[in-house]
This record gives sequence, C-alpha cells and structure tokens, in this order.
Amino acid sequence: MLNISPLTIGKIHIIGIGGIGMSGIAKVLSHMGYQVQGSDQHQSTNIDRLEEKGIHVFIGHDQRNITSDIEVIVYSSAVNQNNPELIAGKERGIPLLKRAEMLSELMRFYHTVAISGSHGKTTTTSLIGHVLKDIHPTVINGGVANTDGSNVQIGSGSWMVVEADESDGTFVRVPATVGVVTNIDAEHLEFYGSFDAVIEHFRHFIEGVAFYGFAVLCFDHPVVRRLAEETVDTRVVTYGFDEGADYQVYNLRSSAEGTVFNVRATKSNSEMMDVFVPLHGRHNALNALAAIVVALKLRISPESIRGQLSHFKGVRRRFSLAGEVNGIQFIDDYAHHPVEIQAVLETARPLVSGKLIVVFQPHRYSRLNAFFEDFIHSTRGCDFLFVLPVYAAGEEKGSQKDHHDFLESYRSKGQASCRLVESRAGLTADLGRLSLEEGSMVLFLGAGDVTKWAYEVPPLFQEYLERK
Repeated sequence: MLNISPLTIGKIHIIGIGGIGMSGIAKVLSHMGYQVQGSDQHQSTNIDRLEEKGIHVFIGHDQRNITSDIEVIVYSSAVNQNNPELIAGKERGIPLLKRAEMLSELMRFYHTVAISGSHGKTTTTSLIGHVLKDIHPTVINGGVANTDGSNVQIGSGSWMVVEADESDGTFVRVPATVGVVTNIDAEHLEFYGSFDAVIEHFRHFIEGVAFYGFAVLCFDHPVVRRLAEETVDTRVVTYGFDEGADYQVYNLRSSAEGTVFNVRATKSNSEMMDVFVPLHGRHNALNALAAIVVALKLRISPESIRGQLSHFKGVRRRFSLAGEVNGIQFIDDYAHHPVEIQAVLETARPLVSGKLIVVFQPHRYSRLNAFFEDFIHSTRGCDFLFVLPVYAAGEEKGSQKDHHDFLESYRSKGQASCRLVESRAGLTADLGRLSLEEGSMVLFLGAGDVTKWAYEVPPLFQEYLERK
C-alpha cells in the first residue's frame, strides 16, 4: 500500500462517490492509506467496485452519515447545496472540498499530465496513460478503460495522468506539468455564460502549466491554434494534420481493424512510419498523436510507443460494440454534442456496407436548444434517425424546445426518414421493418441512459427475427 502523506487524519467522506470522477479519487485516496467512505443515491457498477476494495458506501444522502470521525468532505459541482450531508458538514465546521480541489491536492504528490478539451478527453487520457506504461503512471480517467474495466490505474511511478473536466471551470486549478488541449467548442454555456468565457478559462489552464513543463495543443482547431499563437509564458508544442504543426499526422489509412498513419516532427524532420492504433476516425488519429507527442517529450522510445498503441483496447462508450445480430452491428457511443456526433458518423460510414441507423437521445434541454440547428445538421449523415425523448439530467423543460420540436424541424428540412421512439420494443419492431441487411450498423448516441438500450435491443432484435 502506498502511503504518501506523513499525516494521519480521520475519515474522508465523498458525496456522490459513485460518479466516474469521484470514484476514481476515492480509489486513489484509499490506495494512499486514507480512510474513505461515501454516499450516493443509487447502487451502481462503480459502487460495486468501490465496495470490493473495502470502501463503505451509504445508499442515500443523510446527515447521519456525517459521523464525528469525519475530517474532510469532498463533493462535486453536481451536488445540490441543500444536500443534507453538505449542510451537516457546514454546521459542524468540517472542511469542504470540491472534486477539482481534492484532485489538485492528489496531483501535488506527482509530476502530472492533465488533459482537457471539449471533446476527446477520455480517449486521449487513456491513450496517454497507455503509452506511458514504461514509467508506471497513476491514471484518473473520466471513463472506463476496456483494458482493465476501471477508471483508475494505480502506478508505482512519479507521474499522474488525469482527465481535467472543464464543465464547471474548476479545471484551471489543476497543477499541470504537462497540459493537453484537444479542442475548444461552445460547450457548458449554462455555466460559463459565453464562449469568450470558455476560451479565457482554457487560456488560464495553458498559462498555469509549470514553467518547467509544456502545453500540447491541437493546431487543427482554430481556437486552440489562436491560444497557441498568443501564449508567451508557457512552452507550447502543437500537433495536428496541419503542416504548420510541430508534430504532423499524415498518410492516414483505415481498415476494419483500425487506423495506420505516419508522424512527422517538422522541426527535426524525424518521422514515425506506419503507426497502428486499433481505433477509427480522424479524431482518434489526433487523440493518438497527442499521446505520441507527450510520450516522446517524456523520453519514451518510439518503439515502445508503437507497441503500446497497437495493443490499446479503447474506452467504454466510445464506439463500443454492444452486440451483433446477423452481421448487423450495434454500437454504443457517448457522443452528445454535434461535433462528436458528426465525427462518429464520419467514422462509421466507411465501415458500413448496408444501412447506417442512428438512435439519438438528446442530453439536456439547454444543450438541445443551444445547438438545435447543429444537431439537425450533424445527424443528417444517417439513413434513418430514431429520436428518444430528451434526457433531462435534472433540468426543467420550461419554454425550451424538446424532441418533438427537433423531429418537426428535421422533417421540415427534407429529412423524412426519422421517427420518435419511446420503448425498446417499439424500436426493435421499427428496426425489423427497415429490412436491415448484413453490413448495416445501428449507432446509439447520447450521454444518458441510451447506453442501456444499446445492450438490451440486440437480443430483442434477435428474438424478433427468429419469430418472423
């Protein structure tokens, strides 16, 4: 057991411990030798894994969970200020730390690689952790790696790789030795208020990189490029398809197994030829390139990088095969922003010889309304679109547009091949009526519970076909 802290304190209580980010912090704290417990509203796979490691979890939030031996409470931005455990902590004068604050404290024990951006953070974090295996990093990710079925990798080395979530602005507090920015889009405006505010937070993140470290920035994205060109007090390394990048990916080739590409270091004119990664799409080539750049800068050999990338097994809910029936693939993907949806469809189309079907669940009324026309445009690349009711994630609809408005607008723009679907049985029957042939693909897209549909519909579809 790793015991880094020279001080012994009482229990650390984590509110919302079942969340992907909080559960990762809990595992690392426990491994360091701290006493950790927590609470969450529902039992989940994440909680099962925590309990297997001896971490006690209360189901339900109750002020009685805040016992006299609690010394620190950790909570996320998603926790309501009326939470009884949070109130009890305030009344008793217990130190309260937000998730990002605790993550920052953990990172002070290590040299750190922090990955942020509007899209691709989780895959890039996993890739970087994977290619750095020679130096045994600790990894805290925002998703579950297929390699070991966990969102945390406990390492014995001096480096930590973390996904720095930008959704609530707290990522600027993360102490990064190496900071990676994949892209910057107008996301989470319900928190930031404006795109300019989003950009300024990323600027602050880049400028906060340690003076002895460096920032790795995607030169293909116009906003990131602008920040790269404007940054003065942080060393910057750029990457992308663009010939002006410090590290350029080129000669991209795709197959059913994955992607092959070449990498050129433009300043030294050195190259890595025929790099293979078992992922699809230009966006994943960029994610892999970011990992290559970080690894090369940390003196990992090209041979080791190449070998690790070739054995990368991906991240759950990122173009994950959920089932296959008669040569028809059912794919689960977390894409819930127009940019992500378009990238997934562009990735899928060359892999499909039959029909490409999308089952889309809008995530939050605010996001659907902020990108209403963009969602319509990004989903046009499929042969048939099924739309689920909006996954509200705690939001009230109010006067905002919903899934009915989306379908009406989609049809008015000449996209007739769409339908509302509200049950798994209904979707199964609708898929059956489409006469899907071998080589077709059904994509389940969204950040809500559409992921359950991705795994539950294939066996229902198999039964449907057997009854015909």
